[in-house]
Amino acid sequence: MKMKAMFAFGPGIHVPGAERVGAEWVVSVSAPGDGLCPACGCRSNARHTSYWRLLRDLPMHGIPVVVRLRVARLRCRAATCDQKIVAEQPAGLAEPLVRRTCQVVDILQALGYAAGGKPAERILSRLGLQSSDDTVLHHLKRRARARSPRASLRVVGIDDWSWTKGQTYGTIMVDLERRRVVDILSDRSSTSTAAWLRAYPGVEVVSRDRHGLYAEGARDGAPQAVQVADRFHLLQNLRERIEQQLGRLCRPLRRGASVAAEAADTRAGLHGVREDLFTKVRALYDAGKTATTICEELSLSRRRGDLAIALRGGSRSSLTQRSTRRRLRRVNLAETGTTPKFSAVHCDGARW
Repeated sequence: MKMKAMFAFGPGIHVPGAERVGAEWVVSVSAPGDGLCPACGCRSNARHTSYWRLLRDLPMHGIPVVVRLRVARLRCRAATCDQKIVAEQPAGLAEPLVRRTCQVVDILQALGYAAGGKPAERILSRLGLQSSDDTVLHHLKRRARARSPRASLRVVGIDDWSWTKGQTYGTIMVDLERRRVVDILSDRSSTSTAAWLRAYPGVEVVSRDRHGLYAEGARDGAPQAVQVADRFHLLQNLRERIEQQLGRLCRPLRRGASVAAEAADTRAGLHGVREDLFTKVRALYDAGKTATTICEELSLSRRRGDLAIALRGGSRSSLTQRSTRRRLRRVNLAETGTTPKFSAVHCDGARW
């Protein structure tokens, strides 16, 4: 009797008994034996047959608990109803077609919202509730669909969703008025986006990034909706454009740098730094040091060190002048139709 009192599943739910089977508890439960017809709404208690449902419940002191629920099949007595057989749905114990009790589903959804798929899977494993990340996301999508009526969805936000960062992406749909996730699509394509929008004819505004796939999907799936660019991507594109334009002029200013250091970061200052670096490389090379030793002392890459060593008897400016004269000579030879010899265009230090 004490064991039965430990498993109280709600009013009308009878617990005949509980027993330890292997490494888990098996609790036998029977439903009241009446229910409503989903087609006509009439209540019936005329039993037709019965069947068993196995449900995962919260563990007890680390031991898994399985609820063995006996559910009745009922006859609908309404003469005008087309559905003759109705399955009993015990309220508060389990949802239809779900193999977990409502308490377990609530925990799955709470951890899924707070932590995500993989972290929630690891936490549930420590709590004794074995569940995969796909199951957690599945229950999140079920609750999102139940909370978001299609007729009330007016402003929807579309963006990509990373299943595996840098490899696999999906699409996330958000109700921007209620700030809730409506659905998560398995892929990132215009076809799936258009098919999803067709199921929501009341959409008036589509907020998206500047990706062409979402623009095409919004045109096909919701031609009546107005497409707008979301604020996040507008600010992101503006920031990237400003950084790109300012990066062409000079390096970013360093915090706490002196006037001389700021002058060295200008274009002329950078040119002087490169000239000084070239002079140091040539001095060390003339002193008999190897290229590897020079690169280690000056913290240079091997490619830059080899390039500075290869510039014999001149600087970068002299190399640029020689390169310009060589290109003009090749253009003149191409116009006259003659074939240049290798010795005529060979230049010491140049890489072909």
